[in-house]
Amino acid sequence: MDPVISFHNVSKKLDHFSLSDLSLSIPKGYITGLIGPNGSGKTTFIKLIMNLLRPDSGEVKVFGEPYGANEQAIKSKIGFVYEDADFYPHETVKHIKEIVAAFYPAWNEAEFERYREWFRLPERKRIGTLSKGMKMKFSLALALSHDAELIIMDEPTSGLDPIFRRELLEVFREIMQNEDKTIVFSTHHVSDLERIADYIAFLYDGRLVFNQPKDELLDTLSIVRGPNDWLNQEREKHFISIRRNEVGFEGLSDEVSEIQGDHSLVVEKPTLEDVMFYIKKGERS
Repeated sequence: MDPVISFHNVSKKLDHFSLSDLSLSIPKGYITGLIGPNGSGKTTFIKLIMNLLRPDSGEVKVFGEPYGANEQAIKSKIGFVYEDADFYPHETVKHIKEIVAAFYPAWNEAEFERYREWFRLPERKRIGTLSKGMKMKFSLALALSHDAELIIMDEPTSGLDPIFRRELLEVFREIMQNEDKTIVFSTHHVSDLERIADYIAFLYDGRLVFNQPKDELLDTLSIVRGPNDWLNQEREKHFISIRRNEVGFEGLSDEVSEIQGDHSLVVEKPTLEDVMFYIKKGERS
């Protein structure tokens, strides 16, 4: 099956940042979580998908096609939800919905009403009076009401309380009952991805560190703790990153089978947050 999104040797230089030689594919019918520290390239990556930025070199394809003359057809199949939705604050939910609906020939009013009722969105309320969580739900309702095949979300859970975040994750699960849908979303709340993502793409300093199934990734990696005098030059080669202190070391390894069985060590499975921390700390030399 062709990927929904593919980047082939894509580079983009901005004033204080460069995305370098990025190649990856995002499969259809799954949730891909995009992670990385601030300034890693997540927003640039999303803008390239949306053709809001164009690559300096390389090629971006969405639904198997480059943008070019296909931009309108491609974007009609994308629902875009971003952290700070810029709606007119004095307009009502109903009026903004009518404006947006006019741009989409495939607009499904019954579907919008279903989400509006589910999210308890008051149609006569002015946008400026809605909470951040309700604005996010409104953006999501708009994105899901024109038969979008690809849902792209930039920090959809940022600034939301845990209850709102859990509600949005339930929405994502409901969306994915339709196997034709694909979700890509970036987030700093990596615990959300542990609950729901199928694939994880990790960007760091404008480079792709990995893009693979979440369960496969977490099964491959281990956190190892032990005394400092256990380490030597040969053993350090089995670690992606190591952190030392006065009481011992801890590190991330993808070759734990080479060292497991030593009773002076403690081996644990990592969280996604652990993986981000250790890879940011430093990759294997």
